[in-house]
Amino acid sequence: MKRQYRKGLNIPMILACVLFCLTLFSIHFMGGLYAKYTAHTSASDEARVAKFDISESGAYFSEELLIEGTPGSVEREIVVNNNSEVAVAYIVTIKNTTKNIPYKFSVNGSTATLNECSVTCYLEPNSENNIIKIAAIWDEKDALNYMGMVDLVKLTISAQQVD
Repeated sequence: MKRQYRKGLNIPMILACVLFCLTLFSIHFMGGLYAKYTAHTSASDEARVAKFDISESGAYFSEELLIEGTPGSVEREIVVNNNSEVAVAYIVTIKNTTKNIPYKFSVNGSTATLNECSVTCYLEPNSENNIIKIAAIWDEKDALNYMGMVDLVKLTISAQQVD
């Protein structure tokens, strides 16, 4: 008698196929869930560097002011040009560094202050001939006490871009 082999179901292979199919279906359905929360966007921007060019000229405080022998008021003018493509703020500061003579300083008619004055001015783009008037004043009171004294006065103009 011959023995007959009956081919049976290969259970591990059937389970593997079923699991593989379930995995494919779950990936397909889960992909739809995550797709709701993704988005595509694009943007662009441009920047341009503006020209920044400030120049100044005029009669600065010099030795003539430093050894001014008589009390009273000394005035000087400085011309500031903004050759830039942007608005500029510049700060004019005048300071008596040695403080031998009690100078009071004023910039553009501001209130005179003792030994130091600082004023902020503005210039539009491509503006020219903005005149800064600087005054140094000292009283006649006790003028003899200051005879022969010399002071060192420092004038600073610093500019920065506004926009």
